[in-house]
Amino acid sequence: MKIFKKQIPKTILYNLLDKVKISENNQYIIDKPIFKKLLPYILVFLEECKDYYFNSQKKYVTKTPFSYKAFLTVVRQICNNNDIPFFYRLKFLHSKYEIIYYINFENSD
Repeated sequence: MKIFKKQIPKTILYNLLDKVKISENNQYIIDKPIFKKLLPYILVFLEECKDYYFNSQKKYVTKTPFSYKAFLTVVRQICNNNDIPFFYRLKFLHSKYEIIYYINFENSD
């Protein structure tokens, strides 16, 4: 099933993640505290992404309220569409599992 009607630029994702650039070893790190820091920017990010989704798939970027899990889904879709390597780890924290994503980024130096 196709999600995007045209190639979504990876710069949309990178520009968002640069706002709270927490990185190590050329990887962005996304966890719940990072997500909370990104909340003021996420609506603009989702609005930028909306034009690239097929109408039937826009549910991914129009959900309200927008959760951490929904955010990770959009990030994963953009990474897969652009062949951006990523992986995740499950971390047990306060009797719950938390998913932490590590997304490779390209140096523009």
